[in-house]
Amino acid sequence: MTYGGQSLSDLYRMSLLERAIIGAAFLPIIVLAQEPSRVLELPVNNRTSDLIADQVAIQAVPAGESCISYIVSNQGSKTVLGYGITAGTSTAYQEFLPPVHPGLTSGSADRERRLVVAGASPQQLRQQTFSISAVIFSDGTAEGDPDAIKDLITLRQGRLLAHDRMQPVLNSLSVTIQTAGVRAITDAVSGIRNLPESNDAGMPASGRLLSGMRDSYGELIYELQSILDNHLSADMQRLAVSRILARQQATQTQIQKYLELARK
Repeated sequence: MTYGGQSLSDLYRMSLLERAIIGAAFLPIIVLAQEPSRVLELPVNNRTSDLIADQVAIQAVPAGESCISYIVSNQGSKTVLGYGITAGTSTAYQEFLPPVHPGLTSGSADRERRLVVAGASPQQLRQQTFSISAVIFSDGTAEGDPDAIKDLITLRQGRLLAHDRMQPVLNSLSVTIQTAGVRAITDAVSGIRNLPESNDAGMPASGRLLSGMRDSYGELIYELQSILDNHLSADMQRLAVSRILARQQATQTQIQKYLELARK
């Protein structure tokens, strides 16, 4: 993943993530150039018993491509922290990271999401089956395809590794922000951009581990860069940074807790 220059397909495949500041939290939202037109509903192959997919349909999107829109709801008793979906050769994973997002509690529904199936026309998509491949729960249990479950867990392992790598940068920022302001934030952004993308053994990371690392790096860079772009006062800069640091620590703790449960 890069932080700029993606194709339209790549952007849709990442759910067109942009960040909106809502109170102290930065939450993902979907932004579309135009409202896609619904074509028809698709059959659903559900590999889990707790997640239900509703309103699964093909939609036409800009640039002549097509996407599948869907909403999933949690019909079980456990809180969902992530799930995987597939359509044709395309796969996507949705993560919920407490405390920013507590997950899908029993009886709740996720917002509508969209997945672009690269190079497929609406007519070709009519031959596809939409699948909920896996789901992971807050108690460490999971349902579905073993490979998809492994991917969801590996994404979190990558995030935890990234948090560990970012900690020295954040520790320094907590001190320098008190006097250095913009320079402290700029240095922190630069420090995160220069962090290694390697596994615990020092070898280049790949697959979902690398995706999880890059997601965490990119999200923190975005939050810090937003402070600079909004030209906040020195006091507001310090307040924003303190909230980011607290949220990062809480997220790291929750990821560690989940991975310990998943290992049991």
